Amino acid sequence: MAQQRQLELEKQVLHAQKLESLGLLAGGIAHDFNNLLAALQGNLSVAQAMLPRRSPVQVQHQNMERIIQRTTGLAEQMLAYSGKGRFEERMIDLNEVIKDMANLVAVSLPKKTALDYRLAPALPPIWADPVQIQQVILNLVINAGDAIGDQVGSICLHTEQLELDRRFLEQLCPGQPLQPGGYVALTVQDSGCGIAPEALPRIFDPFFTTKDQGRGLGLAATSGILRGHRAGVAIDSALGVGTSFQVLFPVGLPVAGAALQAPEAAAELPKALVLIVDDEPEVRDSARQMVELLGLEVRTAADGLEAAEQVRRDPTIDLVLMDLTMPRVDGREAFRRIKRLRPELPVILSSGFNEKESVQGWGEEGLAGFLKKPYTLHLLREKIVAVLGRPQPRGVGSH
Repeated sequence: MAQQRQLELEKQVLHAQKLESLGLLAGGIAHDFNNLLAALQGNLSVAQAMLPRRSPVQVQHQNMERIIQRTTGLAEQMLAYSGKGRFEERMIDLNEVIKDMANLVAVSLPKKTALDYRLAPALPPIWADPVQIQQVILNLVINAGDAIGDQVGSICLHTEQLELDRRFLEQLCPGQPLQPGGYVALTVQDSGCGIAPEALPRIFDPFFTTKDQGRGLGLAATSGILRGHRAGVAIDSALGVGTSFQVLFPVGLPVAGAALQAPEAAAELPKALVLIVDDEPEVRDSARQMVELLGLEVRTAADGLEAAEQVRRDPTIDLVLMDLTMPRVDGREAFRRIKRLRPELPVILSSGFNEKESVQGWGEEGLAGFLKKPYTLHLLREKIVAVLGRPQPRGVGSH
């Protein structure tokens, strides 16, 4: 019995390691994909700004922008699976999140499916992104509805507060790095067809699906969102009986410096010299064109080493817009070198990963702002104005 238990634990750990490897792969692909989208979005923004507002091709440009946004959404799902999606966390009441989306949940389910809410009163708040948590709930509920299909069935959403020790967590969520302590639990239980034992280890794999239609990204994204929130999930399923997903959110306060607040945006752009740092030539060139379109002077650097050298040589640089992941010297090390040379020089970091993942540990180092790739001309302008914030007559880029 002990040997069988040991083999089962080893199997679960190997599966967790496989998911982690897939997450790293998905995150890397999404990051590179966002770089390409950043170059595409940048060139499109420049083209849109240079055309007359009533040009007949503006419609095609707007269609292209919508396609880029949809493609960015797919990349965001891959980042969510890797645990590096875009999070804007704050203290939230899980019960309130569930109540706020009750209508959305109801219209997402077959008409023969009954919904039952059993929400424990006075739950402690959790530190989470409410939009991402809504996505988790919706994914789990839709998955439960698909399991019921056209049959008469029921789905129960149950919340409770739990105090869990390490041994219980290892049994409930093997291979998941959860810490002992207080948790707010959400259980989504359905009376559907259940999950086949051979499919159960793969349900969180990206692009794996048992549905006739679907991309297999819903549960994969859910897994990544939970990892990004330091949350866990336990599954209990039996064919012909139903499935239960129990999600565990840790109770606690945010990590110090976990989020950076950008200063309030001023109305106009100042005259300034901006140093753009990115190892991807296409991204660097599109960013240069956007900044020049805003009426600012631009210098470029291909990596952090070159950026620090330019800052050392040229005291007239007013702002640095810098990528995070670069060869030789990355954005973090380049930021430190630049701050040693000129502590007052503002630096905006840009990355295909989310802000939380990119700036973790930077809270006290004076980073001026963050731009998630891909970004539009409008977002770039807002960020530059917010950082530099000195008035100037309205000019190019105010559209």
